[in-house]
Amino acid sequence: MDIEQPIIHDRHIVKEQFQKLKANGKLKFKKPDNLTIATCRNSGTLEDRIIPHLSGYEQTSILEENMKYLELDLVVLRDDRLPWRNTFKFEILHNYLNLDKNLFPNSEMVSKLTVSIPFHNALTNNELNHIKKALLYFK
Repeated sequence: MDIEQPIIHDRHIVKEQFQKLKANGKLKFKKPDNLTIATCRNSGTLEDRIIPHLSGYEQTSILEENMKYLELDLVVLRDDRLPWRNTFKFEILHNYLNLDKNLFPNSEMVSKLTVSIPFHNALTNNELNHIKKALLYFK
């Protein structure tokens, strides 16, 4: 697979492509000064949800390592709440940007009514059991 772009979102191939990128020598990218690149995740280690393809990135995500390697600033917004809900990202970003949540009533409604469930063919039995336990929390 020949991939030209420097940042890949498919977590099953990203580690291999990142290693190839590093092996080809240092690349330098510039971003506009008025652009902020941000990611949201829960605090602490990623080891409880990392897939085998990404072993070695339990403490710092591969996205964070990619951005550091490319010398692009990345704002990593963390939250201690568990169980983690992807809908926390709306709130975390709104808080970071000092946005009034009342300006986003649809996002607020969706964040209160939505549960994001991992669903793909690479889930192990342990991961499926972890998801099942998390879903029981919402009963």
